[in-house]
Amino acid sequence: MRASRMKTDIQYAFLCACQEVVLRQSELVPALARTLRVAPQEVFYHWAMPPRCRQTGTIAGSSWRFFFHGLECDLKNPDGRFLRVDFGPGGRFDAFTGWGVLQFVMTSKAPWREYPELRRHLAEGLPPFDELSGSHERMVSLFSDLADLGLVEVASAKIGTKEANDPEKQAFWDALVCHVWILSELGKQTLAGRGCTS
Repeated sequence: MRASRMKTDIQYAFLCACQEVVLRQSELVPALARTLRVAPQEVFYHWAMPPRCRQTGTIAGSSWRFFFHGLECDLKNPDGRFLRVDFGPGGRFDAFTGWGVLQFVMTSKAPWREYPELRRHLAEGLPPFDELSGSHERMVSLFSDLADLGLVEVASAKIGTKEANDPEKQAFWDALVCHVWILSELGKQTLAGRGCTS
């Protein structure tokens, strides 16, 4: 099994953090969808396709603020927690990028899982940390390791249809986000077999 080649606990902690990002997105995106009055898988299109939804606001019944920009949405809590939602094709929200996982690791705190050793490894400077406190270079190295081991994979092969040239069609937006990452089956099996620890 390729996962047995994982060399360090830091690599495994980063894989666990990828899983935790997906879990937190599965909790917060439906709440954001209720605020926007759309289905969870429609949140991305509700922002991306004209007429766009409002760019900023608060998730109803919570202290979470949202900020749509580009092809993603930042969620920020006054306690410092930060979650970047990287949408995937089909409106999926179980996708992520290395940068989003890095931001999550640097800001995660109770009641969410914390990754103190991984945070120390990724930090550029001393605490207090925020979503911009992590090392892009060290994150890229870890994320490349996970991809090389087959533990993460791109969400979808390149999408090629006539509709991919029409910004009023979902296929256009799907083509722009097909490169985001998801946990592979091997990654999920590895996580299930070992169990994540902080």
